[in-house]
Amino acid sequence: MFPGVPVVYILVAVGITVALITAVVGYIAWSVCRRRQKRIVTWKKTYVNDSSPESTLDHNLKISKSTPELASECEKLDHALTRYSKAKSFFQALRQSTMPTVSHRHQMFHRQLSHQIDLSKIEFSIQSAKHSEQPSIGMIKPELYKQASIDSIKSEHVVCGQLHYSLQYDYELQQMVVGIVKAINLPPKDFSGTSDPYIKAYLLPDRRQKYQSKVHRKTLNPEFNEKCIFTVPYKEIPDRFLQFNIYDFDRFSRHDLIGTVTVGDIMPEGNRLAAEAFFVRDILSSNQVRPHFA
Repeated sequence: MFPGVPVVYILVAVGITVALITAVVGYIAWSVCRRRQKRIVTWKKTYVNDSSPESTLDHNLKISKSTPELASECEKLDHALTRYSKAKSFFQALRQSTMPTVSHRHQMFHRQLSHQIDLSKIEFSIQSAKHSEQPSIGMIKPELYKQASIDSIKSEHVVCGQLHYSLQYDYELQQMVVGIVKAINLPPKDFSGTSDPYIKAYLLPDRRQKYQSKVHRKTLNPEFNEKCIFTVPYKEIPDRFLQFNIYDFDRFSRHDLIGTVTVGDIMPEGNRLAAEAFFVRDILSSNQVRPHFA
């Protein structure tokens, strides 16, 4: 191409030319981009600082032109609100038309009746009556535990034997000593014609104190000769009563209740039980009498 010039020099010259052209084009592009960026920043500052009505109007016009769907959304919202208000007024009118009308005479009668009757006093009297009917909680009422007299019980229920027991009160220790002597003529509860009796003693209405005797095998006339002690103040004795439950022991099933003896008059008139006193009471059949405690 160039005679006498080496090829290496030609390639070096071409490379330098291309590098220069590239540098010039890059500089021109950089300067153009910088000018555009300066214009955008200057426009933004002018827009923020300019608070004139003309600029605000122009800004609103630009937004509305760029987003034309906002106008249609507002129109749809106004239309929906109009339809809702019309429907609400229609249902209110319909409800007023369907409600029963009350005559003037009925209204006057209702007013006179409300003036004559004091409803607050009636409600108060009902509440006070309910409150008076409620029993006091936590108070022991011995009369609920006491039964009828022994003579009336004998006439209504079947006698199934007799219980011999003794009572003595220790005034120093405030203890009631109860002696379980024996029981006679008990009914048979086993297939062999006998029973395995034992006795549980209670001083009601106190549920915490109880006593259980030994079991006597195959007999209808057991002799216990056992004593139990119940701690009770002397002034509370009139409100207490003794109960003896006679059971038939069964090893493989539930124990059968033979009968019950209830002593309401623990301390008879004229007897302070300073010395041991012996008593005999009839045993009432378990078919008619249900004990207080098993």
